[in-house]
Amino acid sequence: MAIEGIPFTDFYSVAPVCSPARVGLLTGRSPNRAGVYDRIPEAGDLKPNVCEQVHMRRNKTTIPELLKKGG
Repeated sequence: MAIEGIPFTDFYSVAPVCSPARVGLLTGRSPNRAGVYDRIPEAGDLKPNVCEQVHMRRNKTTIPELLKKGG
């Protein structure tokens, strides 16, 4: 598999903060399109403004979901 594969030598993050970067990795898309603009607060770490609490939209398909369908 390694002989037929593609080597990746350079890596770039789609965001400087972990939550949007993870969303980009999981979806293969810009985190903004998934509704994540900043870090997702930890449980109990609620921001005063509910509108600022961002989470990935439920209707977004992730790469692991696609791979699972393929077996």
